[in-house]
Amino acid sequence: MLLPALKNARDQAKGSVCKSNLRQLGLSMLTYADSHDGYLPPVNMDSSLPSNGSTWWPSLLANAGAINEKAVSYGDIRTGIFLCPSVAPDGMKFGGGYGLVRTWGSATCNTGHKYKSTTRGVSLRVTNPANLLVLGESEFGSGATVYPAGKTHMELACAVGGPNWNTSTEGVGARRHNRMVQFVSLDGHVEGRPFEELRTDSAIWSH
Repeated sequence: MLLPALKNARDQAKGSVCKSNLRQLGLSMLTYADSHDGYLPPVNMDSSLPSNGSTWWPSLLANAGAINEKAVSYGDIRTGIFLCPSVAPDGMKFGGGYGLVRTWGSATCNTGHKYKSTTRGVSLRVTNPANLLVLGESEFGSGATVYPAGKTHMELACAVGGPNWNTSTEGVGARRHNRMVQFVSLDGHVEGRPFEELRTDSAIWSH
């Protein structure tokens, strides 16, 4: 009878660490914005540039001094607050388990976004930061072929209006803690949402 209790306690502890990681990453986004005229970091600064350590969002945060990590190639940081404790080493592909919201990247998303995680992503202009998803647990969807489904992804694609989101090869919500997808909003609070709820709540993807 003790084994299930121990497992539950361990899972809860991992969930708490994950929330702490997301909270710190959320704060680092604001730190980055403070030193970049209010602009949030993009997923990738410029896809036409070489994909080195300076262009992807984890390394942008590192190079800006917003986090205590070193920039690496492709921004593929898998240590410290970038590592979800529920992700096993063989479960990693890009990053340690967290994806930055990529609202402009889903062709089937139909919410008419105003916020975009690009050079237009000015945090000071967000009118409802408590209801805007910024970072969350992410993985390759079940339809992924080039990279195995369930492996970590550094992007989180918009779910609303995308009927095939759960099978997408883009980043989809990863249900690692109590079947919930944990994420941090722009105001810094962390919460978990059911996977399907992310497909219907358009407010968290735009404002």
